[in-house]
Amino acid sequence: MKGFVFFTSIGFLIGLWLFRVEMKQFDPYKLTQKYDQKTIEYFREITLRNEFNSKVKKRPVRYKKDLKIYLSGTYEKYMVDEVQNILTDLNAIINPIQLNLVKNKSDANMIIFFGDYKSFVRTNPDLADIPQIKTCEGYFNIKTKGDEIKSSRIFINMDSQDSQLDTRDCIREEISGCLGAINDSWKYKNSTFYQGSNFVTEFSTLDKIIIHMIYNDWT
Repeated sequence: MKGFVFFTSIGFLIGLWLFRVEMKQFDPYKLTQKYDQKTIEYFREITLRNEFNSKVKKRPVRYKKDLKIYLSGTYEKYMVDEVQNILTDLNAIINPIQLNLVKNKSDANMIIFFGDYKSFVRTNPDLADIPQIKTCEGYFNIKTKGDEIKSSRIFINMDSQDSQLDTRDCIREEISGCLGAINDSWKYKNSTFYQGSNFVTEFSTLDKIIIHMIYNDWT
């Protein structure tokens, strides 16, 4: 009996040590002291998982240099205005970097393409073999080095948009994805990160917290 208790105690201590190691890797900036468990679990779902890949990341990815967005393809004034509104919202949340539109493609580290599938893959042939692009409403692709996003591309599939409201929602969702909110969730219907159909043209309070955590807590 004493031997059983001894090995059980050793197993408990090893389990406790592994838990502390995991939390130290995930929580080097002591998020557990700032946020409740429900918020942290949602943060991990949105930033460490990916709907197209079952692998769980150890750290969220994010831009570490100012974001410079170039608009490409065929777009209308309301789309430009919506991008600018989103950037205004994000600049009020994110402290370490600034987010702006640029006029020259060569200056950009995010490109948003508005148009149809054939036009998009003509200018992005390396993405032509990704099956979900053809029928999607929106798609984003990021290039990373470690936990830093170096560049990103967004496709707003205008053939799949039903209304201006639908397009505005899509733009906000894809920009957010490129900033590190890489996964969707079924938990909150008023969220930009909601998996199902919704029409969101502003960040919810929880959305703002998640974006704040990515950029202001992980420095």
